[in-house]
Amino acid sequence: MGLLGDLRGLAQLVGIGEVAKLVGEAAVETVTGKPIANERKELTPNDQAHAEKQYQRALVTTERKQLMALLLEAAQRGHMDAQHQLGVQYQFHVNENSHPLIAANWYRRAADQGHAMAQFALAEMYHNGEGVSHDNKQAVKWYLRAAQKGLTEAQSSLAHMYVKGFGVNKDLAQATFWYQKAAAQGDCDALDSIERLARLKKF
Repeated sequence: MGLLGDLRGLAQLVGIGEVAKLVGEAAVETVTGKPIANERKELTPNDQAHAEKQYQRALVTTERKQLMALLLEAAQRGHMDAQHQLGVQYQFHVNENSHPLIAANWYRRAADQGHAMAQFALAEMYHNGEGVSHDNKQAVKWYLRAAQKGLTEAQSSLAHMYVKGFGVNKDLAQATFWYQKAAAQGDCDALDSIERLARLKKF
């Protein structure tokens, strides 16, 4: 049946709202085509403090079920590090199977709050068509946001997009600019890429 079918079936059994708690509202909206009715509430300082406490507990637990429960509770309260970590867990570590749709939507929540690693992860998923439709323009958008925050991996990936013309007009000057940013942070591969681009410009 696949993940989409599983989510649809679960929504019929327990309701859309309960599924939203598990996988994120954006994922449910994608699967059902229906918006979540409940409005998102403004978090109080107590909510934020509780979310941080649960996230810190998640960092030290060795029991997977507790880890996921703590991350989920913190993520639902808007904790962007918890949202990013839920994305990582669903992409790579849950029951030895990946759930890219769920991962992409938790990454998106964190990315929308400015989490650089989540922005990079979401860009990668768009570039690879994993959990979302393949869309290099969206990939460039999220690589750029992460690159502007100084994330080396995003800077190199954005440069590569400019070299290949994926999702953006081919632009070797922009590619060189972003490779230089990455190289300045110690990315040796970026240095090699700058040299290759310099040779290309001679022809």
